[in-house]
Amino acid sequence: VHSGFGDGASWDDELDSVSAGWQFELRGLGHYLERHKGRDRQHAAAHDVTTLGAGDVWHRLLSPAAFVVTDGSLTEGARVVIRSATGDEFTGIVSWHNRERDLFITVDDLTDGQFRLSTWRAGGQTGVQVWLTSYDPQHAARVREFGVRAQRLIDRLFT
Repeated sequence: VHSGFGDGASWDDELDSVSAGWQFELRGLGHYLERHKGRDRQHAAAHDVTTLGAGDVWHRLLSPAAFVVTDGSLTEGARVVIRSATGDEFTGIVSWHNRERDLFITVDDLTDGQFRLSTWRAGGQTGVQVWLTSYDPQHAARVREFGVRAQRLIDRLFT
């Protein structure tokens, strides 16, 4: 059950955002069950909320100031390399790209971990989130440290 929707016109985008979010969550669950069932997750997330529109947020996220595609394309199934202003680099396969909403990449050197960029609209604002996940405990420190750097980056971009 998904509940807690706001009232009024300023919340009209919320249903679309929830629908997009569940598309990722179900893909993430499938990824876990197919490749990592029974393993604990190492996870970090950075997030913020802004009055900028979703297109403006997405443009900032996929720019040299945040995350830039240096090789490949954001086409589902394509290999891609993304470099971050945090100094991190993620190489892997695009599992899902919902333009100006979500990007989900399976990361090679995180033992098939996941990198995600996400935006959503609700209450007249745009939320932004950056995730990094691995199911291999040897990557726990890398994931945790990225979370700290990513939060600083998101704060700088949207606060």
